[in-house]
Amino acid sequence: MANKFMKKPVIVCIDDEPDVLKSLKIELKKAIGDECIIETAEGGEDALELLADLRADEHEIALVLSDYIMPDIKGDELLRKIHEQSPDTLTIMLTGQADLQALSNSIKYAKLYRYIQKPWQDEDLQLTVVEAVHSYLQDQKLIIETIKRKEANEELKRVNAELEVVNADLKLANEELSASESRLNQFLGGLPVGVSVYNPDGSIAYLNHAAHELLDSQTVLARNAQTWPGMDRSYNSESDRLYFPENFPILRALSGEFLKVDDVEITQYGLIITLEVTATPIFDTSGNVVFAIAAIQDISERKEAERVLANYQRTLEAEILERTEQLQQAALAAQAANRAKSTFLANMSHELRTPLNAILGFTQIVESSPNLTTEDRDNIRIIHRSGEHLLTLINQALDLA
Repeated sequence: MANKFMKKPVIVCIDDEPDVLKSLKIELKKAIGDECIIETAEGGEDALELLADLRADEHEIALVLSDYIMPDIKGDELLRKIHEQSPDTLTIMLTGQADLQALSNSIKYAKLYRYIQKPWQDEDLQLTVVEAVHSYLQDQKLIIETIKRKEANEELKRVNAELEVVNADLKLANEELSASESRLNQFLGGLPVGVSVYNPDGSIAYLNHAAHELLDSQTVLARNAQTWPGMDRSYNSESDRLYFPENFPILRALSGEFLKVDDVEITQYGLIITLEVTATPIFDTSGNVVFAIAAIQDISERKEAERVLANYQRTLEAEILERTEQLQQAALAAQAANRAKSTFLANMSHELRTPLNAILGFTQIVESSPNLTTEDRDNIRIIHRSGEHLLTLINQALDLA
């Protein structure tokens, strides 16, 4: 369709007299210049073939001017056939002998634009052709606009349908997100580990149930991070010294650092407990910290167990040292035995392989003798194969040893 509308429209003149066709072409050139391509056909059959070729080449056939009286086919019948094959093409009949029935048929069945009496007036012919061509182009423009409008409406319907699907998907996604958030809150609330989330300014964004149970309102981890400077309730259990605010895990995570410590001591309900704090920064797509998450766990019992194990370890070290000396003596004895075994195996390997190699060598020499009978040669081959098999078994036994 795009190629069709890029080409110039065509005007076809049909008459059985070459002089008339020549005159028509001259008048049409004066009227429309190079705006259209002008083609001629001498008779109806010639015209139908020409029009078929033009359509095959995707030309627009804007206008057909046809004589009425022609030897092969009448003008009204020809225009009817042309209209059936090219419904958008306008037609003009040129004749002085057409009857009213022929004109009626042409108007009814051939989209007759106008009837021009022969001989025609040049000015009238030119004006009629110009008007007909412009009328055709306007009709085609309207058709194209209608098609585009229809396509736009179809596209709009398609987009609306897609939007409905998107809205439905969005609604479903929102419902799934709400359900997911609800499940996440249930999961976090059911965790035995305390979870606290901090905004970039240090304010608390979230505390799960375990964190509420683990921390009272005065505990440093349950307060705004901006209030930590000057507090004296957070200690390093290893050094028994205060944690300075700039070293506290949450503040370091808000600075973009990931860390895990297990030496934070706090006072909880009058008791000193040891906490393990894992602090993780959460970044946005620009690399800025938007949250810090802390996983908090009471490890007081574990720390006590570690101290008990440390004392027990010191007790064991002396026993291990004594046992190590005994094992070293045993290892020296085992090394001596291993060296003796290696020496024995080396000797056995030599003592076993040397005579066996001699046997195999002499069987090969004897086998090549021309004086042997067939039976002797078969026997020697049996000896050779048995020797090779025995050598393989000896090698495997020595390798295993």
